[in-house]
Amino acid sequence: MTWDKTMRTVAWAFFALMWIPFAIFMFTVSSREPADSDMLMIFVFLALLFTSIILLVISLIGPLLISWREGRIIRAQGTLVPAEITGVSDTGIYINSQPLLELAVRVHPPHEGAFDATVRRVIPFSAIPQVQPGSRLEVYYIPGTTRVAMQW
Repeated sequence: MTWDKTMRTVAWAFFALMWIPFAIFMFTVSSREPADSDMLMIFVFLALLFTSIILLVISLIGPLLISWREGRIIRAQGTLVPAEITGVSDTGIYINSQPLLELAVRVHPPHEGAFDATVRRVIPFSAIPQVQPGSRLEVYYIPGTTRVAMQW
């Protein structure tokens, strides 16, 4: 989760800062005749624009791919344990017109103390009534850690 926020902050900061060379270029070119050094400014601006677009795409898609891969690993190595949903929040992200929700769950492993975890999952609109606070479900859990993944 920290990587997600850091990458988004860096991408947006880079995107905002890339407009500075463009503003300098526009100010200097508008006050005189274009020169060969202006091509360097155009190249710098285009490079910054391309890099910022790539960073924005990575900051949006990267966390989804990382959580998908981690979920596959947890489901392959973990065991099913009961859990209770304690909170549901919308992330504002939609995948195939279905919301990506963040579920706060209280996991009850059989031989360890209960702990709280957060799971992000695309939930179809038809299944939203089943994922309300107080609902019980089973999650995959790797013993000895706090890593969990939803069953479906």
